[in-house]
Amino acid sequence: MYGFSHLPFVFGQPFIRTSLDQLGLAAEAPLVSGVVTCLMMLLSVVASLVAPRLRLLLGLPVLLLCAFGLQIALVAALAVSTSVLVIGVLLLRIVPDSLAYPFIIARIQPLLASNTRATYLSLKSLAGKLVFAATLLLAATTAQNVGLLPAADLHRILGVYAVGGVLCLAGLAIWARRVRISPPA
Repeated sequence: MYGFSHLPFVFGQPFIRTSLDQLGLAAEAPLVSGVVTCLMMLLSVVASLVAPRLRLLLGLPVLLLCAFGLQIALVAALAVSTSVLVIGVLLLRIVPDSLAYPFIIARIQPLLASNTRATYLSLKSLAGKLVFAATLLLAATTAQNVGLLPAADLHRILGVYAVGGVLCLAGLAIWARRVRISPPA
């Protein structure tokens, strides 16, 4: 989920620029990106307010799978269109984190001894960043131009991420059926 959370961030500004360029407004990309970031943060606060009710309604495994599915859907939307309307999809970028991350941490923390908790969480974060960086390095080697990312490269790279995400989601869904995720009552 770490990588998929950051994909719309990494590719968001090139996507916004490409979308606005179709209207002759590419120079406004930084302003639009700032507005999108502000609204994205506000929407994530709203999502965090409803997250506890969603957890009760859906259960933790389904909520986590839905949050990851939303991340994949965001990447897929960016992969298939450069329409200005898809910029609105970027507003949902942090919603999956708001729905999942607090519950992931709440579930992991009781399982760890207090003297290893920070180390474990730091190593988990480092591993996620290393895997994400490796995939970005691989994606960068497939880009045709240095500098601006053409729409064709953007679509292809994000399309590969979306397909990989669907495969990961399917694997996690199968795994979630076999593993006890919720703590015993």
